[in-house]
Amino acid sequence: MAVNEKVVLYIKNAWEKGTSPTVHEVKLWCKNNGLTISIRDIRKTLNSLGFYLTNSFKVFRPKLQRQTIAFAPGSISVDFWFDEVTTINRSPAHIVCCLVVVDIVTKLLHVEPIRASRRLSNVVKAFDRLLQNWPSSFPIFALNSDRESVLCGKGMQAWFRAKNIKHYVLSGASASKAFYSETYIRLLRMHVHRILRFTLKREVRLNFDKHLKIIKAQIQYMNRAKIPLGPDHCSKYSPLEITPLNLGIYLEELRKVNPLKYYFSAMTMSHSSILNMAKFRIGDRVRCLLKSIGLTDKIKLSVRNVSLDIFEILQVRTYYAKNYSICFFYKVLNLRTNRTYTMTQQQLVKVERE
Repeated sequence: MAVNEKVVLYIKNAWEKGTSPTVHEVKLWCKNNGLTISIRDIRKTLNSLGFYLTNSFKVFRPKLQRQTIAFAPGSISVDFWFDEVTTINRSPAHIVCCLVVVDIVTKLLHVEPIRASRRLSNVVKAFDRLLQNWPSSFPIFALNSDRESVLCGKGMQAWFRAKNIKHYVLSGASASKAFYSETYIRLLRMHVHRILRFTLKREVRLNFDKHLKIIKAQIQYMNRAKIPLGPDHCSKYSPLEITPLNLGIYLEELRKVNPLKYYFSAMTMSHSSILNMAKFRIGDRVRCLLKSIGLTDKIKLSVRNVSLDIFEILQVRTYYAKNYSICFFYKVLNLRTNRTYTMTQQQLVKVERE
């Protein structure tokens, strides 16, 4: 069997299972199975099937895209997706309305169906199910969307405040609006409709539940795939594999690819998440390094390199270093002289309370 025929068989088997691999995933499958084929030949093979050619991901991209970047998991982008399915004779079959949610950091994708209209009660129920099904290790604390009337209304705003979720509306000067969720909606629509075309061609009767089952299967497939970091880079982890234990490694992968992009954000950073990263807390007792603050004590640093005076942390603040990393500095109080100083984290050593 020729390589192209094996690729076609792999794609059709994937469609049978309700998943739609991308071109790069097909390339990885070929590599793992000892098949030599170029990306160009893979695209030609996929386009020959028809389903890929009619659902190619070629869209107009605005030049002025507002970056939507979050500092910690739990910042999500949401939008509504209306997916209409037609029968073989092109008559409307049904419409699926879903709330599409994407974690901006981990790329975790989630969908909550809305069977009826986008009334406030239905949307609130969808968000309640979202909080129940969302990973407890990274609770939702921030949400961005475009100017959806139901999300910007008084009812949803009260719900957000009750759940301690900050809502950001991306519109106006932003040409991309809710760029993350809209991008994933296009991806979902492209992959799902490839599977639907394959399903309808075989004259399988499709209803709302089967349609939703195909959507959820594709989402599970995308959440198990390695996170793309760029055109030629993938993370070690999939969205489902990221935990608080390996989050630091994953964030370091992002910074290596584009340090500037992943440190400056259009959204406000989570204050609690930043403070949790600080080495010292308000009220901690510390000493300062003699060399770092230029004290003139005539003593060898090998004998004593920290101050005898004890300081107390009054405030914790942050700044961006030259390499775009987030660093901490502290306002400290000298308990002996009652004078205040500003010192960086590298200048301080914690004193354990007796």
